[in-house]
Amino acid sequence: MSDSTQVAGEDFMTEREKRAKEDYKMIKEEKAETGRVRFSVFIYYFISCGIPFLFLLLFFLVCSEISLTGSRIWLAHWSSSNITESSEQNSYVGIYGALGIGQGFFLFLVAMTLAYICVNGSTVLNEKLLANMLRLPLAFFETTPLGRIVNRFSKDIDVIDTMIPRNLSWFFQTSIAILGTVFLICYSTPFFMTVLLPLAVLYVLIQVSSLSPRTAFPAALTET
Repeated sequence: MSDSTQVAGEDFMTEREKRAKEDYKMIKEEKAETGRVRFSVFIYYFISCGIPFLFLLLFFLVCSEISLTGSRIWLAHWSSSNITESSEQNSYVGIYGALGIGQGFFLFLVAMTLAYICVNGSTVLNEKLLANMLRLPLAFFETTPLGRIVNRFSKDIDVIDTMIPRNLSWFFQTSIAILGTVFLICYSTPFFMTVLLPLAVLYVLIQVSSLSPRTAFPAALTET
């Protein structure tokens, strides 16, 4: 092989390496949003789910908790009463059973409403993400790997479909249950109200200090 052929081959390889480096530089590095989730992200998600249905969900949760708390209070009142006649016992049983049936009915409505809210929110976010993706300039697709784009419509949407609804359900149910328990304690022990505010402040401080400072969340919520 002549020297000119070797030089041409080296120049060709050098040119290929330069092009490869230029193509590599064109691809933008993916940046994941970390830290505390901004309040605007929650508002955007709730708006996508439908604000009226969220209030309806809270209403059903409150009604369910009222039924549960009412059944506990009624049971305590029943156990402290001296009932001898069967008619009075039947009335107590009927009211207690009605409260239990009411709780089950409202829990069913909670499950149905939550399912509709989450499906509606995921559909709206998916449609907005697709609409924004189709309006992007061609340079975006030249500098963004295809797998990263597909990931927005697969993994991120899957998180919105599965993880967020489950956590949202736990949050609402736990919050309402805590309020119901606190009300029941205050009803049975009024002295507890004097220490309720300091305990609430202490709880919030512990909760804030124990939260992880770096929390990643789906990019689909920030790109829609």
